[in-house]
Parts: sequence; structure tokens; C-alpha cells
Amino acid sequence: MGKVAVDQFGTLATALQNAERLSARNPALAIEQLKQILQVVPNHRQTEALMGSVYRALGDQFTLAGDVSKASSCYAESIRFSVFDPALMQAAAALCENNLPIAERLLRAHLAKAPTDVAAIRMLAELGARLGRHGDAEKLLQRCIELAPEFEAARHNYAIVLYRQQKMEEALREIDWLLARDEKNFQYRNLKAASLARLGEYAQAIPHYQQLAKELPGDARVWIGLGHALRSAGRHDECVTAYRRCILARPQFGEAYWSLANLKTFRFGHADVDNMSQLLVSPALDLEDRFHLHFALGKAHEDLGDFTLSFEHYTTGNRLRRTQVNYSAEETSSHVERSNVYPGCCGTAARFSATENAAYNLSVYLADKRN
Repeated sequence: MGKVAVDQFGTLATALQNAERLSARNPALAIEQLKQILQVVPNHRQTEALMGSVYRALGDQFTLAGDVSKASSCYAESIRFSVFDPALMQAAAALCENNLPIAERLLRAHLAKAPTDVAAIRMLAELGARLGRHGDAEKLLQRCIELAPEFEAARHNYAIVLYRQQKMEEALREIDWLLARDEKNFQYRNLKAASLARLGEYAQAIPHYQQLAKELPGDARVWIGLGHALRSAGRHDECVTAYRRCILARPQFGEAYWSLANLKTFRFGHADVDNMSQLLVSPALDLEDRFHLHFALGKAHEDLGDFTLSFEHYTTGNRLRRTQVNYSAEETSSHVERSNVYPGCCGTAARFSATENAAYNLSVYLADKRN
């Protein structure tokens, strides 16, 4: 039947043109024709990409008709086919390369033509989160969920953005929604434990972490989270044990050593100092692990009374940490001057860096959508 369906349109190119023309006035019929094309030519990228946009058009029709359920189903189908969209593939590549200005330009251009493309909206939200614009990312992800309530990946991103903004109660509502659909998901459960701990609900957070640690004893991030929660709950000995288990799971994990160093009554032994010093010799050591180890060694030598060596480690740790802090006194002064010249704004976009332009344009996009 599929062969006949394509033959009646002539060539494959003609069949695709007919389906694309039909999508504007009758997207449901266009989808049926595209399905028939895929029966004849499976995995045809151009057809699959068009399928995504047509499902989106059908979702828009249902949205206008007030049928939220059917609209959501169509947007969910469009997500499935979004991986074949050339524009989104280019934007995804730019995001992977952390080329945020290019990704922002591609996504804005795409969303200008397809404002209900939830996959693209989610990608723009990720861009916003990377720029530290969590409020903007939150609004974009809210829009994703409005259009496609079952879009679990977007809802997970939304919960993370809420968590980063200290909106724990709202984050927990989203996490509970996710867990209701996938109760064994490690990421959801770990995020719930972290959110409960941030709320100060240690009595609830600690059992969550303990269960995760039982299931995944080799996961250092679980042990560090458990250690932090135990420390906040005043359970010192258990806290030390958790940090030690963290180091056992990942011996080079600098944050675990620094967490031990931050305990007021804890003192490193000579074996700990030798081990940390040996870890610093490796050129493959991650930058974050390296500066945390320097800080921990600074505290260790301070406790041992070697203040000269302690100060050297603190100095090196701060120098390394500074490379990760995007701060410039000159830029801050310039920003204040521009704010004085242009009250209520940050100056002109022409004077922004490429990354600042991406953040500025993200705000403009959101303003456009609200108006």
C-alpha cells in the first residue's frame, strides 16, 4: 500500500512537496501521507524532519481549538522527530562546542518561524542556564511544559533550574511528578534528596541518600551529598565516614578532602597528606579537584603548624580557582558607568561581548513572547 501511496504522487521529491503544501491547511492528512512515504523509504531524514514540523502545526491547531490533551500529544511527537531537523542539529552542535552566540542565533531564527517548537525552546533554556540566566531559563521551560506537559526531559530541566534558584518547594513538586512516572530514576531521586537537604529537611533527605548509596555504593556524588546532609544534621562521625566512602569511590575527588578539612574538629593524618600530595603530581588531575586538594592541604599543614607550606597551598588553590571565576573589576566598573548613562538598562548590545549579547538577546526573545 505504501508503494502505491508514493507512486500516486510521482517522485519522492514531489510527494514531499505535496505533503508540505498540505501541512498548512490539513496537517493531519499531511502526517498520514508522510507516514506512507516512510513506509516506502524508511529513515528518510528529510521526511522525518518534515514530520516534526507538521506534528507541531497540528498541535498548534489543537491549541487554538482548546484541546490541550491532543495538542500535547502532537508536540510530544514533534519532539521525537526534532532530532532530524537540520537547524536544531546545527544548534545542538554549537551547544556541544559551548559556542553560545552561534547557538543562540540559530535557535532564535528557528523559533521566529516555529515558536511552539518545544525542543528548540528547551535548547534555548539550556543556553540561558549556561549563561546563568536561570530566571529566563525558568520561563522558557514553563512554556515547554505548557505546550507539552509530558515532556519529561524539559520538566527535569525545570526542576533543576528551580533548585538552582533556591525554589525548593516548587522544585520538589516537579520532582514528585517525575518520580510518579519513573520512581527508580537515579537523577530524580538524587535531586529530591538534594532539594530536601537544601530545605533543611535532613531527617527526610538522609534516608533518601542512604538508599541511593546502598544501591550505588560506587557513586561518589551520592556519598558527598550524604556527607553534607549528615554534617548539617550534626552527625559528625557518620559524616566523616560518608566523606571517606566518597574518597574510596573516587580517590582523586578533591571536594571530599576539602569537605573533611572544613569540619572544625577533624584533623588529617600524615597518610592523608601524603596521599593528597601524590594526587597533585598527576597532570591529568581535573582543575576543580586540584584546587580543592590545595585548599585541603592548606588546612592540613595549618593544623600541623607548617604555616609557610599552608599559605603556599592556599595561594595556589586560590590562583587556580580564580581561573574559573568570570569576574573583571574593569568590566564591572564599565557596567556601572553604562547603567548610569542608560538608566534602566545595561547599555547598548553593540558594546556587549559575544556571550553578553546571547544573554541580552535571550531576554529580548522572552519579552517578545510575552508581548
